[in-house]
Amino acid sequence: ATLGIFDEGFYPAYYEEVDYCYRARAAGARVVYEPAAVAIHHESQSSDKRTAVYHRAMERGRVRFVLKNYPPDQLLNAFFPAELDYVQHVTADFARDVCAPLYADVLTNLPPLSPERAAEIVEALRHLRAAARHVAAHHTATLREVPMPEPLPPLNVPALHEYDFQSN
Repeated sequence: ATLGIFDEGFYPAYYEEVDYCYRARAAGARVVYEPAAVAIHHESQSSDKRTAVYHRAMERGRVRFVLKNYPPDQLLNAFFPAELDYVQHVTADFARDVCAPLYADVLTNLPPLSPERAAEIVEALRHLRAAARHVAAHHTATLREVPMPEPLPPLNVPALHEYDFQSN
């Protein structure tokens, strides 16, 4: 009742649960991960993780989450410069098939933005879209190997227990 439903702006998929957990934590709730949990989707469609459609949806959710939840100064001073560096190092095909369309889509379906910085944020997104189009048209990007971070130590979380509640 406090959090509401998933943000439909993430439709059709990706990052809606991250956003929901983020909102839950911000509201003071605990977010619990149960690795043994199983969910069965009776009606669903999986996408091939090697397709541009998959990558566009995944990247779109990532960018929407960041735009929705990061403070404007962090967006403008950290996220957008890092995102521009990322775009300048993807392949031309990835820039054409994933990055340029995803920034265009995000510009069309923006989450609510900080009113005092909205114009700067929109301009930064336009700049990213233009950079992706430039890479797609004029550039063979230099791919970089990105080192994987060290795995995080496991959380010391007590085991979950199921309780039978009885009520009349």
